[in-house]
Amino acid sequence: MHTGNRVLLAGAIAAALVAAPGFARANCGAEGCPLDSHGPETLFGRFSMDVAYQYIQADRHWDGSHEISEDEAIAAEGGLGHILEQLTTTRSYNFNARARLTDRLMLSASVPYIDRVHRHALVHHAGYLIESEWHMRGMADASVLANWTALRASDHSLVLQLGVKLPTGQTNVEVVDGETPEPSARPGSGSTDALLGAQYVHRFTGRTFRGLSASIPVSLGVAARINGTGTEEYRMGNEWQAHMGASVPLVRRVLLLGQLNASAHARDDVGNTDAEPHNTGNTALYASPGLRAELTPGVAMFGYYQFRLYEHTNGPQLTAPYHLSLGMVYAFGM
Repeated sequence: MHTGNRVLLAGAIAAALVAAPGFARANCGAEGCPLDSHGPETLFGRFSMDVAYQYIQADRHWDGSHEISEDEAIAAEGGLGHILEQLTTTRSYNFNARARLTDRLMLSASVPYIDRVHRHALVHHAGYLIESEWHMRGMADASVLANWTALRASDHSLVLQLGVKLPTGQTNVEVVDGETPEPSARPGSGSTDALLGAQYVHRFTGRTFRGLSASIPVSLGVAARINGTGTEEYRMGNEWQAHMGASVPLVRRVLLLGQLNASAHARDDVGNTDAEPHNTGNTALYASPGLRAELTPGVAMFGYYQFRLYEHTNGPQLTAPYHLSLGMVYAFGM
């Protein structure tokens, strides 16, 4: 494949290049960007490495399909004696490596580092909250994924994916006011999870803004994570995602990126914790515009701004108004 086409394909279906450490879940849950992050983008080079930064601040109370006030969230949680979720701010740094072992098989590995602040409050009596806050830093759960190219032609390809998320992340956190946040908010879940996916890409021929002929790839992908039981017998609900993405060349070495991302999360099994399972699980649809710039051959920077088009939660949960992803990738062995 010509180097320019590899760049276009990489920009269309990757650019995020991150393994999201968590998703919108229950009270004390953490939220991650449901970007298309494990497609056949490593056609960009035989080997590639990247680092990605993700920022999410979940501070909006959401119930069903609409935002609610803090007072409404207190009432929905059951009033006095219940926990009110107030804030979860996550900064994650994801380190990824990929190697194309054969013409059809590519392996990828991801190790995230999490810097997270979580705050919730006990509703002691009317108008009085007892707040507890945790500052958590540490390695999150690593993952390994095999990508098998089942179909390849000049204008389309199909890649099947199979992998595992390992319980390598930090699960022990500081005790504050005699309690700890639920396992879903910690850097590591303590569970071993199965990863499944498929990615189809079709490359159309179009024109750049300067009228030059260019390959314009459009990708469709699905992914699932089947979660095991982790810390304190807490089992996060299984997760499904679907993606559609495309890229359009703006100028030489700069691509306009776009994705639509749908996600669904089943309710959690809260195990030995005092979490409320009926307030876990959601479905959501996001729009994700972005840019990608090739600095030199084999080196590129990318950025995505993701915002919510629709969400439905099972009970009151914290959500973020936007997600931000930034990163740089280096590929060699073209």
